[in-house]
Formats: sequence, C-alpha cells, structure tokens
Amino acid sequence: MINMKDVTKFRYMIIPIFTFFLLIIPTVASAELSFPEDTNSFVIDEINALNESEKNKINQLSDQLNLVWKTEFVIVIINSTSNYDNNNATTINLANYGYELFKEWKIGDEVWKDGVLLILATNQSGAWEWTIENGEFWDLYLDFSKIGIDADN
Repeated sequence: MINMKDVTKFRYMIIPIFTFFLLIIPTVASAELSFPEDTNSFVIDEINALNESEKNKINQLSDQLNLVWKTEFVIVIINSTSNYDNNNATTINLANYGYELFKEWKIGDEVWKDGVLLILATNQSGAWEWTIENGEFWDLYLDFSKIGIDADN
C-alpha cells in the first residue's frame, strides 16, 4: 500500500529537481554561440584573407548564381570557431558551427531549401579547415561529402 507521507515527500523532492532542469536545459542547448555579422554580402571575410578584387569576383559569381538560379552561395572566412563560442570551455567543431550558422542566417530560399554555406577557418585546431553546409535541395542532386576527396587521391 502507498503511504501518502512518502508520496508527499517524493513530490517535494522532485519538483525542485524538475524545475532546475527546466531552467538549465535551454541554456545548455543554445550553446551560447555568436556569429559573424550578417552583412547581406556573399563573402564575409572576418580576417581579411582576401583582397577587394578577390571579394568582388566571388561576389559577382555568387550574385550571378543568385540571379539565374535563385541560389544563395555564401562564403565565410574566420580564424576559428573558438572566437564565436561564448562558453570558451570547448571549441565547437566547424561542421556543427556551420550547421548553426546556416540555420541562423536562413541561407537559401525557404521553399527550395537551396542555399549553400562554405566556411573556411584558418586556425581551427591549429590548421586550416573547411566545411560546406547545404540546403536539402542539394542532397537530392549533389554529394557534397565527396568534394575534395578525388583531388587528394
């Protein structure tokens, strides 16, 4: 038989624990990331790796792609994701950061889901790294996971 005193004691113990987890989970899930400023440009060069001529050429190519195909292709160049991780406890890996940035900036058409984000990090874990995040449309027609593999072989 269930003792009502035990049920009441249990209830008083579980409510503060449950409340604590409700308050802490959203903070942990958001990971407190920040992102480069969205300048509505196709090239965001946070470390000035490109000169103006190179930025203009990339912007022209991306603009043509956007005009003809209505596809946004954005290139972001950063030093490291550690510069955007407000937690500073651990550095988020570049692929996860790209996924979060892609969602935050809502790259691509909402219906076609055809945006592409290329991130270059010049000092991610002490070396150059890159990642591509693409909308669902491209998963049907291209395999971005194999880009660069053939060139390495």
